[in-house]
Amino acid sequence: MSLFQTKLSVDIKQIFDSLPKGHFLHSITFNKETREVCVLWEYERMESGLTVPVEFPLSDLIKKLLPDGVRNLDKVTKTKPTKPVIQTLPVPKPIQPPAIPLIRTQAEYDKAVADDEPLEYQGITPVWKPVDPALHTFTAGYYYRKVVDKTAKVA
Repeated sequence: MSLFQTKLSVDIKQIFDSLPKGHFLHSITFNKETREVCVLWEYERMESGLTVPVEFPLSDLIKKLLPDGVRNLDKVTKTKPTKPVIQTLPVPKPIQPPAIPLIRTQAEYDKAVADDEPLEYQGITPVWKPVDPALHTFTAGYYYRKVVDKTAKVA
């Protein structure tokens, strides 16, 4: 068995002239059932959204009319991105803790004990403990303060 080739002269100049510049020609075939010459081409500036070829009649191609569902990407208006609305939140005012007089010297400690003022101290652990003057003496390195209202938040 041997293969043979017979060439038929078919005028498809009108099709080539009608195709948009920059098209890509995939194939030209003959359909035995419909007895038509099929030209398969693509153009990246047109989009159909399908993965199968879309029928593009020669009359529409000559008139430069797009088939239904096909859009020309050159004519699609690009929307400018909108700037996001930046909302400025009010800056909260920092809560001022109540002024707590710290006792820094032994003389201040002795005076507060003599005036019978309630005191607190903070030693090794970061917890304020009440000072019992009968059991506690001033210790260098400890923090002392006068007792404040327990309902007030202290930083």
